[in-house]
Formats: sequence, structure tokens, C-alpha cells
Amino acid sequence: MVRKTERQQRQIEGFSAYLGKLNEAVRKYQNQPAARRVEEFRRQFAEKVNNFFQENRKLEVAVIGQVKAGKSSFLNTLLFDGKPVLPSACTPKTSVLTRIEYGEQNRLLVDYLSAEEWENLNKLANSQLATPQARAARDTVDLAKAVHTPLERCFALRQEILDMEQSTELSKRLNDYIGEDGIYTPAVKNLTLQVKAEGLKGISVVDTPGLNDPLYSRTEKTRRYLETCDVAFLLSRSSCFLDASDLKLLALQLPHKGIKSLVLVGSQFDSVLIDALPDFNSLEEAIDASAAELCAHARMAVEQSVRALRREGYPPVVLEVIEHCEKPVFVSALVEGMLGKSAGEYTEQETLVLRQLGCHGAPTEEQLRRISNFGEIRDLFDRLTLQKDALMQQKAEALVVFAQSELKLLLSEIIRQIEGEITSLQSRQSAAKQRMDEVAAQINRIQSEVDGVFEEYLSPLDDALSHIQLELRDLQRDWAEPEYQESYEVCTHTQTVSAAKLILPWTWGKKRTEYQNQKIAYTYLDADQVGQNLRLLNELAANLQEGAFSQFADTSRLAAGLYSAAQRCCSLEGFGGTSEKLGQAITAAVGRLPGFRPSAARNERELLPLNVEGQVRDPALQQKLYEASFAAAARILEDSLSAANRYAALLRAAAQTAANEVKSVLCESLVTEQNRLLEEQAYVQESLASLQEFREIIYRYM
Repeated sequence: MVRKTERQQRQIEGFSAYLGKLNEAVRKYQNQPAARRVEEFRRQFAEKVNNFFQENRKLEVAVIGQVKAGKSSFLNTLLFDGKPVLPSACTPKTSVLTRIEYGEQNRLLVDYLSAEEWENLNKLANSQLATPQARAARDTVDLAKAVHTPLERCFALRQEILDMEQSTELSKRLNDYIGEDGIYTPAVKNLTLQVKAEGLKGISVVDTPGLNDPLYSRTEKTRRYLETCDVAFLLSRSSCFLDASDLKLLALQLPHKGIKSLVLVGSQFDSVLIDALPDFNSLEEAIDASAAELCAHARMAVEQSVRALRREGYPPVVLEVIEHCEKPVFVSALVEGMLGKSAGEYTEQETLVLRQLGCHGAPTEEQLRRISNFGEIRDLFDRLTLQKDALMQQKAEALVVFAQSELKLLLSEIIRQIEGEITSLQSRQSAAKQRMDEVAAQINRIQSEVDGVFEEYLSPLDDALSHIQLELRDLQRDWAEPEYQESYEVCTHTQTVSAAKLILPWTWGKKRTEYQNQKIAYTYLDADQVGQNLRLLNELAANLQEGAFSQFADTSRLAAGLYSAAQRCCSLEGFGGTSEKLGQAITAAVGRLPGFRPSAARNERELLPLNVEGQVRDPALQQKLYEASFAAAARILEDSLSAANRYAALLRAAAQTAANEVKSVLCESLVTEQNRLLEEQAYVQESLASLQEFREIIYRYM
């Protein structure tokens, strides 16, 4: 057990407090996956500390690498003298982290998930999250369905111990628990393989699933285990030695996990030699040249990684882990298995490899040992296990330094991720704005086209009003003043005169009556004629308006113009199922345009509220009639002009409403898209602001 010094305790507490502040600062951004990664890091650091300083902690030794790097074969050769204890095949077999530890008896210790843990796993699998944990959960649940895992049995047992007499018996059972198609594999939480081997005392060797496994759950298990690993053998196939995935693992992941010693192993070295042999004169030359070339590649990759990390300010303790990989070890588990066998004991694959290696003559045992090279690996392994306490103490000293380095890597990765998201959102914002401009231009074009059609329809309206106004002015001039008329009457005057004649005495004293007619002229106003004239003036004004506005009653040209406008803008084919709706809208819109309706005819009493009839000769009454007639005519003309203006305003308003209805149908899909784009722009703007603020917080803690 490694005991914490006071200095280490202060370092751990200080870094834990720093992580707490960081986690609190990003808590409001929990909708961001990166924020959840910060919380996960804080939790993992606490677990790592608790795990490392627990009593009786063993040295954790991991064998890691990509799928088919030969990890299980490597361990079978290193720990079990080549016996196939751990399952290996041409497809990935290790799906569960498999611990190999010392035990007084050969046995399998299997820990199963509880019912509650499985329920939580199911919830995570059914969520919409895209986190590594969610993807791993989905893989596990899918596998359980595929292999028909007896979950209820596993929940009831919780733990199972399988004793074996021989280590070879273990391999027959292991596939059920750690194989990719093992019936219990999805429900296995931990699996420990105990074997009675003195060299394993105080250490725990772990066979891990491949880091590029197509099932993400396997890769995730390995990544999580690396948090507690102390020593690692990184296997990379010699035929594609240190490819991009291996380099990323070597330079960016393993050094920051707190691994104190990292051994780079080029596995399946025989495959490189077989390919290279035709270019050399002997197997020895091929071995030397191939190893030198691979070492040069490793040295260059390590130097580049160290320089890059040094520029970024990573501490020496991290760089030392990578620098040790400048001298990789090349091995062949298959050739190691051939040593000590006679030709008749070779497997079919071993026979084929031996024949291919012998193209310049049969390889000697010494040459096979050079190709196998497991002697160097065993020495390394023994040396590391002997240095267990020193390695653990060194790791304890650098525990916080490694964590700080890993946090820096995490925050740098988060920054890159945020900046990538910001760039993506900015592109999305730019595309939305461009599309908004395009949509606005289309809407404006459609509206202009429709407005143009209605403007053409209404263009004669002002001329019609001017015509009515002029004509009414003429009518007022001709009909407003009542016409005075002249007439005469004959008045008969009588007088009594003497009828006597001087020569006729009998007439004396007699009288007679004389009659005299007098023709008297006079001026008058005919009240009936005035009333009739006013009624006629009213009819003329109504007919004038009706004639001037009759052109607006025919809306067929308007409808045709609207269809043409629609075709110019987007063609009826572009409307799909909307063309019928457009037709209905145009029909309804033009149907709402009002025709001119003249006012109801008014009788004389309404037009001339003056109780007079016939000829009006009284000057005072004539004056009243004249004024009443003039006022009535003016009112008729004024009412007619007002009615014309009201109709024009009504027509314009109805035309505007009709235009809006047609534009609404024509622009319906565009307006919908415009609203969606507005919402998207608002969302993007809000997201950008949040991400930029989130980035600034991360920068402050880097």
C-alpha cells in the first residue's frame, strides 16, 4: 500500500478544489457534452485517488492496442508458456476487461451487473444521448438480445466462482464470459482469472478489448481502465507499425493517464520479415534491417510527439513516459510457440510461417529466438514487477502532475470542439442569413408582382375621380341655379260712365259700365319645375358615377393578371397541391371587390324640403325657393362627389385586402420557411453566445 505524504495530500486537495471550481463554473452549460466531460473528469480523479491509495493495491499492468494486435496471444505466451488460456481468434474475442492475478487455485471470479445497474444501463441505451457511455450501453443491450443472456440468473447470482484443476480448463470456459459472442458477456461487470503463478504476486495483469473495436462498448471499457493503469505494454502490429491510431494513443492519451512505465511492442514481427525477405540475401539481414527501419520510425514518431508536447508546456514527467518508447521491442508469439517443438508438432499456421521464413535456407533456433524475442519481454516484465514499490511511489509523487496534464489535454480538446461547433454554427448562421435574403427577395418579388397587377387594375381610378369631379362641376354650373320665368296675366277693369247723349234727351241721366282688359307681365319660379330639375340632377350625377366606375366591375383581366404573376414568380407547377388553393384565393379575392351602387332615388320632398307648389311669384318666397334649390343642387353634387370618393377608398381597401390574400397564398411556403429561418437564427445566435461564453470560461482554467 502506498501511503500519502502530507505534501501529496495538499496537492490532491488543492487540485480537487480547483476541479470543483471548474465544475461549478461550467455547471450552467450542462446541456453541452463538454461540460459533462469536466464533471466526469472530476469524478474519475476522485476514483483514481481512492483506488491508488487503497490498502493492498496491486500494480496494474495492462496489455493494450488495437483489435488484432495480438494481445491475448502475447499474454498467453508471456504468462502461460504459450498455452491458449485466453481466447484468441481471427475476430475480436476479448469483450470484457480480464484480470489475471495470483491465486492459490486456478479459478474464475465473475462479478455480474445487478438488476438496478442493468436498468440504468437500459435507460441510458434508450436515451437520445450521443455520449460514449450511451453508445457503449446500446452496444451492450443489443449484444444481450443477440446472445440471449440469462439476465435473471446473473442478477440472482451477482458473483460466480468457477474452480479449475488446470489453467487449460479455464480457456474452455472463458469465452462464455469474455468472448464477443459469450452468452454471459453483456452481464459481466468484472472478471478475474486467478492462476497459481508466483510471478503474479502483487500485480494484476489486464487483457483489454481493442481500442478500435467496432463495438464501442469494448473500447470504452479499455479507456476507462486506463485511468487506473500503472504499467502498459502497447502492442502495435509490426506490419502497420505505429499507424495514426497508435500514434494518437501513444502521444495524446496514454502519457496523461498516469501510466508510469510504457513499453512499446511491435507484435507479429514474423509477418514483416516474410514480406521483407525477398529483398535481402539472408534472414539475418532481413531481421536487422526490418528492426532498424521500425526503430527509426518509432524514434521519429516519438521525437515529433515530444517536441509537440514540450511546445505546449507539458511537464517532463509526462514526456519521459513517451521517450522510453524510442526503443521498441519486436516479438512474435507465434514463433515463440514454435521453439521447443519438433516439426511434427507444428500447427498448420506454424508450418506455413516456417516455410516462408526459410526462403534463404531453414532458419536456425537462434534466428527463431531473435524473431520471437520473448526473452527480452520476460526480462522487462520481471524487472517491472521487481520495481513495483518504486514505480508506485513514483506514480504517487506525480499523480497530480499527470492529472493536470490530462486536464490540460481535455480542456484543449474541449476548446477545439467548441471552436469547431462555433465555426459550424457561424456557417449555419451565414447560410441561414443568405437563405433569408433569398427568401425575402422572393417574397418581395411576388408581392411586387401582385401589387403591380392591382396597381394596373386601379390605375384608372384617379382619372375616373377627376372625370367625375369635372363633370359634377359642369352639372353644378348648368343645374344649380333655378331659372326664373316670365309670364303675364290679363286684368279687366270696370267703370261706370254716363250714357247720356246731348241730342238724345231721354238718355240723359242714364249710366253704363265700361270694361277694359290690361295685360300685366310678371317673373316667377316654378316650384314643380325646380323639384323635377333637382331629381334629374340627382339621376345625372348617379349615372355619371356609374359610368365612370363601370370599368372596375369587370375583374376577369385582374384574375388573368394574377395568374400570370403567379406563373412568372414560381410557376403553377412549383405550387404542387397549392395551385388549386391559389385559384380559390384569386376567385375569392376578386369576388370581394365592390361594384359601384348609386344611392337610392330621392323624391322632390327629400330634395327640396320647402312646402311650395306651382308658380312662385312672391319675391320673398322666390328668394327662399332659389336658395333652397341652390343648396339642394350643391348638396346633391357634394354627396355625389363624396360617394365617389367613398367608393374609391372602399375599392382601394378591398383591392389591398384581395392583394394580401393572394400574396399570402403565393408566399405561404416562403413565409413558413422565413419563420423557421428566424427561429433558427435566434437559436444559433443564442447557441453561439453560450458557446463563446463557455469557451472563455475554459480558457480561464487552462
